[in-house]
Amino acid sequence: MTLDELKKIVKEETEKVLSEKSVSKKQQRFMGMVRAVQKGDMEPPSPEIAKVADSMKKKDVKDFAGTKHKGLPEKKPEKKVDKKWLNQRLLTNLVKI
Repeated sequence: MTLDELKKIVKEETEKVLSEKSVSKKQQRFMGMVRAVQKGDMEPPSPEIAKVADSMKKKDVKDFAGTKHKGLPEKKPEKKVDKKWLNQRLLTNLVKI
């Protein structure tokens, strides 16, 4: 297996997990500030917001910032990564190639 093939598999698995909606009110507000910075409506209030504003596509930020608050938790509950599951997934895909 080449490095490029492995990168492709990791990218595909990551895209399955990611969505273009905020998972909490806190994330939605953060992305709203990022969007305002990208549009030029405000100066970056923190280095983190400036970094995200520079690194993300405007469409992606708009999708996250446009998420409605209804039904969202204030803060996303912390979730542990199941390393065994992740390793098994990667090994399964390595065997396929």
